[in-house]
Formats: sequence, structure tokens, C-alpha cells
Amino acid sequence: MISGLLDLDATAVLTASEALVIEQREQEVDALRLVLQWADLHSADPGEGRVLGADQLIDFGGEGTPPVQELCWAELAIARQSGVVATKLLAADALDLRHRLPLLWEAVQDLRLPAWVARKVASMSRRLCLEAVGLVDVAVAAAVDQSPGGILAIAEAKVIEADIDAHRARLAADAATVGVRMSTAKPGAAVDALDGEPATRRVTLKLPTGTALDFNSTVGEVADVLFDQLTEDERRTITRGELEAKAIELLANPHAAAEFLDQANNPTPPPADPDDPDDPDADSPARKPKNRPATIYLSLSDLVLTGLVPGVARVEGIGPMLLEQLAELLKNR
Repeated sequence: MISGLLDLDATAVLTASEALVIEQREQEVDALRLVLQWADLHSADPGEGRVLGADQLIDFGGEGTPPVQELCWAELAIARQSGVVATKLLAADALDLRHRLPLLWEAVQDLRLPAWVARKVASMSRRLCLEAVGLVDVAVAAAVDQSPGGILAIAEAKVIEADIDAHRARLAADAATVGVRMSTAKPGAAVDALDGEPATRRVTLKLPTGTALDFNSTVGEVADVLFDQLTEDERRTITRGELEAKAIELLANPHAAAEFLDQANNPTPPPADPDDPDDPDADSPARKPKNRPATIYLSLSDLVLTGLVPGVARVEGIGPMLLEQLAELLKNR
């Protein structure tokens, strides 16, 4: 512990904080090295003729990492005052860093990168084959001086790029789980003073990305129109959440919503005089709904844009997407 803490001036606090960060990173590296040493000490095959439930070698890390005895981790977990599962996950990350992400492992040992960021990258890339994970290692190691969020964003995109077919399979599996689900009332919830919600129900929507963006935009637009219809006193007291709830309530009745929005956006003009040649509305056709404009900011390489290589585009506010997914964002625009 830091002694004389209350006597430190501003400069001393900054200096001590910097030293503490370095010390913490050194301890994190030591923890990874210790778990690797433990794995090396327990890498021998227990042998043949094992009875059911006996120890065996298993793979904790991704492809290219050495197998380790399955039952050796409880003892280390006790010494670390940690759970067995957490200790096994630490071992898997450490093995991946040493054997699959050597450039990243070097950056961690040089204290240029927090261990937790490197561990996250190791976990994200574990399912990649040994050859493919090299793409992630090179890209992330070149970006270790960026913020943790920026590093993880790069890692995420490179994991997708390294195995696009696997990502397409993830997209298809996730797309099959869309739906709308409403919460059910639990016994006692109506009178629960802490967590009770007697007047409301929660509705969870899991939608395709483009549909979710359109839904959120539509609710916001309808809420804005509703706000414009309020009196000054009502505007001062109503919350945005209440407006959005009223917007969804209105959208739940499509006919009423269409009528309301038509009247709000296209006030009824005076009756047209078909005999008056100077009346511009006499023969004007019905207005067609306008497509809503959309602006997308994305980052991608020229090689990906021209289709020379498969790759990933990063869409601002959304994240990494395959080029084929971009059309979904604009299908209703």
C-alpha cells in the first residue's frame, strides 16, 4: 500500500498513479507466466489404462496450443483464490497468447498492452485455425497503442475477415432467433415495492439490424409528431419515454397510425374547385409517400470496395458488417 498518501501533492499523485499502472501490468504478466508454467508442469500424458474419471490431456486453447492435464487446475485455483473455471479460462487465454498470438504476447510482456485486452482478443479468436489467427495477431499488434475499444474493434473485424464463411454461419444462426417476446407477470409483482411493475409489461424485440434501425427511427419520428400536437403545458411535463410509449401504442393500430400521420404531415387543404383552371389542386394526383433519406458512414479498404478481396466494412454506430449486409440497412429507404 502507498504510505503517506495524504501528504502527496498533485504531481506526486500522478507519478504514483503511473507507477501503479506499470506495477499492475507487471503483476498481470506474472499471473499469465505462472499459469503457463503450471500448464507446462502438467503437460505429460497420464498414460493408458485410465479408469473412468481419471485424469487425461485435453485442449484448453485453440488450434496449435499443447494439451494439458484436465484435473490439475483446482490446486492452482485455490492458490490464486479464484474459481476453477476462471483459472481454466486464464490458462486458455495464456496458451493462446503464447502459441497463437506471439506478437500480441510480446506486446503484453513489454507492458504496452493491458493483459485483459489481450485475453479478450485471444478469446475472440480461439475458434480460428492456426493459420487464420495470424491475420488477427499482425493487425492487433500493429494497433496496441490505440485505446482498448479501438483495439477490440480491430480484432473483431479481423476475426470476421479471417473466416468469413464461419461468420456467415453465425449470422444465419442468429437470424433464425428473431422474434417478439412479452414478459409475464410473476406472482406478487403487483405489490412488490422494490421490483414490481404493476402497470406495465416489457416487450423484447429481436430484429434484423436494418429492421431494428427502421423501427427505432419510426418510433422517434412518431414521438416527435405527437410532441408537436401537445399543448405548451403538456410539453413541459411529458418525458421522452412517455412519448415513445405513446408512439408504439399508436403504431400498434396501423390504420389509426396511418390516419394520424397523414393528417399531421399533410393537413387537409381546402376543397379543390375542378372548374377553376387556376386552382393547382384541382387535378393534382394523390401524394406518394417519400422515401426517408439515410446516411451511412463506413470504413473499408479500396481492395474490399472493389471486390478484389473479401473483407469487412465498419459501419459507424453499428460495428463490423459484411458488404452483403449493407443492403439490408437501406432496404426500406
